Amino acid sequence: PTNLPPPPMSENKKMQMQGTSLWLSEDDPLDSMRSTEELPPECDAVVIGAGISGCAAALQCQELGLSCVLLDSRGVAGGASGSNGGHMWASTDSSKGRKAFEAACVADMTALLQDAPGPDGSPSLEALGGLELALDDDQMEMLKGEEGEAWSSERVCEALSARPGAFAGGIYHPQACSVWPARAARALARKALAAGANLQTLTSVHSIVEEGGGAVEVRTARGVLRPRRGGGVC
Repeated sequence: PTNLPPPPMSENKKMQMQGTSLWLSEDDPLDSMRSTEELPPECDAVVIGAGISGCAAALQCQELGLSCVLLDSRGVAGGASGSNGGHMWASTDSSKGRKAFEAACVADMTALLQDAPGPDGSPSLEALGGLELALDDDQMEMLKGEEGEAWSSERVCEALSARPGAFAGGIYHPQACSVWPARAARALARKALAAGANLQTLTSVHSIVEEGGGAVEVRTARGVLRPRRGGGVC
């Protein structure tokens, strides 16, 4: 693996300075990592975007035996995965298996982050609980169907130091967690790399072109990737 010479400020930090993201306050080699100096001549799958979803997809490709190239115009977690709210809890909606699926995802993410503390040893996940807010009575009626502890308008406003009546109430979810999403993406990326994925950061995708016979070209600022027939782009 090679790393580009870092600019005075990491690419992730530079992209986030206008709205400074805490999640991207830690420099990481994955900010500018390229597994190979040039794009590989062939692969089975190309994943565009090295956030949590993209890194998870790359890992799954490798686990299925598909050689994967993971691209990002910035670094790992340089987009939404580095600037979101950092909240995690499973849905209480049991229709179509959603509750069980999300509970399993939360369990997997919890295990992942427990093994991925910060450089200073700080935890990447804390079970602090979460409050789902209702702006009006209709929203509060909808929330009352969810699992959790119903909080009155007075209790919510007092907890948030909000003006009286600013919220109609809320549902407290004790199992909700505060997570460090950039660390989650980086942990998934490292697992994908260990499984054989090829990471190419600072590589913008210009277009995806479908050719005859099911062939696809992924055209980037640094060249063209051509997944093998039967492979794919996501």
